[in-house]
Amino acid sequence: METFNLIDEPWIPVILTDGTPARVSLRGLFASTVREVACTVPSQTMAVIRLVTAIAQRALPSRGSTAANAAELGDMLAADGPDPRIGEYLDRWYDRFDLMDPVRPFMQSPGLPESATLVPLVSDIERNTALAARSADFTLSPADAALWLVRCQAFDGAANRATIPGDTRMKGGVCYTNGTGWAGSLGCLAVIGDTVWRTALLNRVPTPWDRSVDWSRDSAVWERDIPTFGDPEFDGGKGKANDPHGPAALLTWRSRSVRITWRDGRAVGAVVTAGDRIGAQDASAYEPMGGWHPSKEKGTLVSTKLSKDATQLWRGLAGLLLASDKEGALRPMNVRWLERARLKPMPLRYLYTAIDWGPQSQNPAGETADMLTTSLDLSGSRTAGRRYADRLALLDRGVWTLTALDSDLRAAEGRSAPPKPVPGKQTALESDLWTLLDRPTRAWLAGADPMGSLDRWADECLRSLDRRADLMGAAAPSRAWSGRMTADGKALGAAAAVARCHARIAKLRKGLAS
Repeated sequence: METFNLIDEPWIPVILTDGTPARVSLRGLFASTVREVACTVPSQTMAVIRLVTAIAQRALPSRGSTAANAAELGDMLAADGPDPRIGEYLDRWYDRFDLMDPVRPFMQSPGLPESATLVPLVSDIERNTALAARSADFTLSPADAALWLVRCQAFDGAANRATIPGDTRMKGGVCYTNGTGWAGSLGCLAVIGDTVWRTALLNRVPTPWDRSVDWSRDSAVWERDIPTFGDPEFDGGKGKANDPHGPAALLTWRSRSVRITWRDGRAVGAVVTAGDRIGAQDASAYEPMGGWHPSKEKGTLVSTKLSKDATQLWRGLAGLLLASDKEGALRPMNVRWLERARLKPMPLRYLYTAIDWGPQSQNPAGETADMLTTSLDLSGSRTAGRRYADRLALLDRGVWTLTALDSDLRAAEGRSAPPKPVPGKQTALESDLWTLLDRPTRAWLAGADPMGSLDRWADECLRSLDRRADLMGAAAPSRAWSGRMTADGKALGAAAAVARCHARIAKLRKGLAS
């Protein structure tokens, strides 16, 4: 019988602490020599991080009080290697991690028919693999199939699925997937330690944030029996919504019913259809890696995500790492727990991953992934978040000032104005200007006391924009400097445009002192 147990077989791409790339098993992933998960597709990396966090969540039960949990966290972070309870947990559920098991295949649904194509499993986000999957002789190794499987369960798109004979959930010959995979609806923020073991610890939330919430029925997907296709209980009973009972359930949510077909130890096909629907309108009481804010349209909490034109994580600090000024907004629970645990401020990395969806979230248009290193004090005070948001707004106005300079220089030269910006999409110049501010911002955040030097950072960024204005003026052709008169008698020239830009930047810098 073919077998590939993810606990012992190497399948996860990683970087070791000495900088060497390798592939390791789930058990090996917790070793003190493994620095970070390093998949080629960012959403695969996040899916694996969510998987190992779920293992830590279930293997290390709460100690009860906040003080006891915080003390245990400090002790485990200081230890040289993983807690032995991790290995004991993996041994207990060993048989549920076999990718090829005929009865309980890992994260799959027994009884689904075989398939001759891997197209449904391989996301369009990785174009080369997606195109190759359309070939009749395309196959995947068990290791790569496992990576696509965990990604599919977390981040699959909302495209409707093909008809499967005997599926009672079909409507008009179509199987509706009820939205994206659970993590695909989020802006996932993971705290990254210096080893994967510490990463799992830093993202584990030992107790509910709200004491009225019950996590006693929480379980990971492998701890439950997945109904066989055709059983009355399949998919909770004809698409009935299910409520999550804790973080491990959401970290491993069975968003899709999947069955991989194997031939000679290789994956040759996969059926992917609708999985479990989530009954809760929002899952802010259970999801550890997502931030939330109130939605006026929906009247409930929705996931906090970076906008498509602001993909650097530092532009979304207020609401993700620092408390937001918005009433009812919640930072990710893993961040709030680290604040409650009162860990000493230390340099930590934060990994943000989100899918940029196309129309109706059916297929990904791209992925946003950004890593940030900072020793920010994760204070729950809204003052820090408000101060940061105010400085960021000044930088936004500074960027606008240079886009106005660009328009003025074009007009002085006699060229037409640039196309009007598309809502939610940066112009090339805006993207270039935010990139200009990226390096000094990351250096500032990695410093010993970022909030103590907040105004110095903002001033440095504004001075960088001021210098760029000089460069833009110097690059303007001589006819822009000669100037011209418009039909209505208005004088246009590069000298006046650059001077006007400098005056606006100076006013913004003066605002820092007020």
